[in-house]
Amino acid sequence: MPYLLDGMNVIHSIDELFELLEAGGPEAALNRLAAELARIWPAASDRMLIVMDGGGGSFGSRRTVSGISVRYPPAGETGDDLIRTLVENAPAYYVLVTDDKRMAAALSENLTGVMSTEEFMRKLYFEYGRHAGNGRGNEEINDDELGFWMRVFGAREDELP
Repeated sequence: MPYLLDGMNVIHSIDELFELLEAGGPEAALNRLAAELARIWPAASDRMLIVMDGGGGSFGSRRTVSGISVRYPPAGETGDDLIRTLVENAPAYYVLVTDDKRMAAALSENLTGVMSTEEFMRKLYFEYGRHAGNGRGNEEINDDELGFWMRVFGAREDELP
């Protein structure tokens, strides 16, 4: 089941990515999000699409970040508009990852499922990451990676490495 991520919603829900958004803009936050997703789940490129706000011409634009597909809506539309179009054109295909309850409810009958950002990140980390028994469990974790995940799961600054 492919995951359709509401990119800005995901970025706003993870403190470290939100701080990066504020300091470096949406592309910096997107680059970090995609890099983390690709590192944890190498097969993410085949199973994930991130939709961002912003536009690119009359038909929108596409690009790849860390191997993950990213779509932008056409000029005059929002990322939410593009998500609606994608879901309506491929019913029962996507699992939508968003904390936008109104959008999730409106699209739910055309989706395979809906996950909050926290549910999705926990699923990735525990099913596909180091704790999944996928042969990666003996790798060393660096302080930057540890800090990122501790923030995702709500650690306080005094608990970080």
